[in-house]
Amino acid sequence: MTADPGLALIVDMGFRSHCLPKTVSSYGTGARDYVGFCHKRGINPWPAEEVVYCGWLHILAARIQMQSMGVYTAGVRDSSILEGHGWNMTGNEFVRRTMRFLHRKYPSKEKGQKVPVTVGVLHKILPLLGGWPDMASMSLPDQVFATASVTGVSGFLRGGEFLESKKSDRQILLACDVQVRKVGERDALVVAVRQPKTRPWLSTVSVPCFENVYDDTFCVVRLWQEYSLRCPGFTAKGPAFLLNGRALSRDYMVRRTTELMAKANISFVDHRGNPMAVKAASWRSGAVCSAVKAKVSVPHIMGLGRWTSEAWKNYLLQAPLDLQTSAWSMWSDTSLLLAPANSGLEVADFDVGGFFSPHIARSINSKLGSLKIDVNCPPRG
Repeated sequence: MTADPGLALIVDMGFRSHCLPKTVSSYGTGARDYVGFCHKRGINPWPAEEVVYCGWLHILAARIQMQSMGVYTAGVRDSSILEGHGWNMTGNEFVRRTMRFLHRKYPSKEKGQKVPVTVGVLHKILPLLGGWPDMASMSLPDQVFATASVTGVSGFLRGGEFLESKKSDRQILLACDVQVRKVGERDALVVAVRQPKTRPWLSTVSVPCFENVYDDTFCVVRLWQEYSLRCPGFTAKGPAFLLNGRALSRDYMVRRTTELMAKANISFVDHRGNPMAVKAASWRSGAVCSAVKAKVSVPHIMGLGRWTSEAWKNYLLQAPLDLQTSAWSMWSDTSLLLAPANSGLEVADFDVGGFFSPHIARSINSKLGSLKIDVNCPPRG
């Protein structure tokens, strides 16, 4: 600070603002709660001591949901580091035991699954819009809703990548970020996602939404071109999806989609039979479910959704009826049935040889004696 006050302030800003503003605010809430706990008991909060910290965890868990504990503890860790004390609770055995105890004492509800807005769902709800598919005959709200819905699914987009939300710190998708370009010999709607969630060090990532060569009705290129020509107030520097002069919001899309699904008599329930809700990630989830149902290969699904890990599976809905079918298939597979009573088999009721290599099967045969495994028998099932 003495040598270069300006640079000192910049360095300090880098220390304190490495997270997005809303995350920094949440961290502050956790740190203030911990400091208040200590001051109330006449304890110096820094450096944090394991027994004091564990005591705070017990009091905190009795007041908030366990799902929120991580944000509070992260806030204490962040504040301790900023105070110059570092953080010595990582891997602490007493903290681990305390958290394990608290998770059992205050069990959390299973996280609700998101309704996937699949290609099939869009084929059911978009025809309910007045004038569909003729954009000239549709209302302006319906035009932007249809275009945004098809774009979200076509591009495997996260909610924050194309919708406005008060809870998000992301930049709003601008009209200049969306362009029709040639990809190969076909048109594609290319969406430039600014600083994507998992790779914020990149200025933009181009997401191609390919034209629908099978059904022009649901073609994302057609919808975008017609919407952008008819939307009043549409400018290159304005929001890509505009509704009543403002950026299309996540809340509106969720509400309108829910209304249309109810009108189409479409509902999703989880494995407990509870109704599932449309969420910001529903369009990305719908894209994954549609791709899996269409038997798109995993590498291509990861490429379309820009995944570098198996995190894409978090967006895959395992519906109760899918699991039901899987369970039925177990009981309908004739290869799992018991061998006839006169077959002479006394130990095994299925072809063990099908599960082992010939070398291992011979080794087992030498030890079992009377039970012989046919090493030439191919696996079944």
